[in-house]
Amino acid sequence: QRESQKYRTLLEGAADALLVVDPRSSSVIEWNARARELFDLPAEPSPRSLADVAGGDVADLEDAIRSAAG
Repeated sequence: QRESQKYRTLLEGAADALLVVDPRSSSVIEWNARARELFDLPAEPSPRSLADVAGGDVADLEDAIRSAAG
């Protein structure tokens, strides 16, 4: 639970917009307050496609995410 709290503090405390993406599905599964403002996302995360969040062609971004995940 302590690790979870540290994670939550880092995510919500960041000044930049952060999106947490599942590399297998390219679904955005979490985001912080700045991302909510920037991308007009709801307060409660619910999985949505990266393309829906970021808009446009995200194929290169999806490839980079999968590559980084190994």
